[in-house]
Amino acid sequence: MMERVYRRPGERFQNCTVNEASDRRSVMVWGAISTTGRSQLVIIKNNLNGQRYVKYILQPHLIPFINTHNNVMTFQQDNARPHTAQVTTQFLNQNNINILPWPSMSADMNPIEHLWDRIEVDIRRQNRRFTRIDEMENALLQAWQAVPQRDLKSLCLSMRRRCTACFNAIGGQTKY
Repeated sequence: MMERVYRRPGERFQNCTVNEASDRRSVMVWGAISTTGRSQLVIIKNNLNGQRYVKYILQPHLIPFINTHNNVMTFQQDNARPHTAQVTTQFLNQNNINILPWPSMSADMNPIEHLWDRIEVDIRRQNRRFTRIDEMENALLQAWQAVPQRDLKSLCLSMRRRCTACFNAIGGQTKY
């Protein structure tokens, strides 16, 4: 969750407008959803590049997930560097994985972004202070599994409306 700060001209670096103390921790995860299921949630421990993305996420997690759907799905991802790396593109092409092309500098209409927001809200509602990263990881894994499949299906089926709204707004703001 991003915190917005509004300052008047000339206040940018005044002590009253700078928050230096933060105990905020984060965990990077990867997951995939469909109308009929979800992948295992993957906790990403290190920085991700194209080679690691293929080796630790796509090969062991995406391929089996797509195979459970008889290869009749389109994979959507954003334009993060590991997703657009040549090694990633080659791997996806070699494995005949249909990719939804997504232009750079476009709105992020991926339904899973709403799922990440929901999971964050669910965890924050528990009002827990995590003292260790593994506690946060366990909370994420539990929250991932707790989302009802009907909600995942609804998110996936909203894709046509999302794209139509984005098109009608000429790439501008939408309710999504």
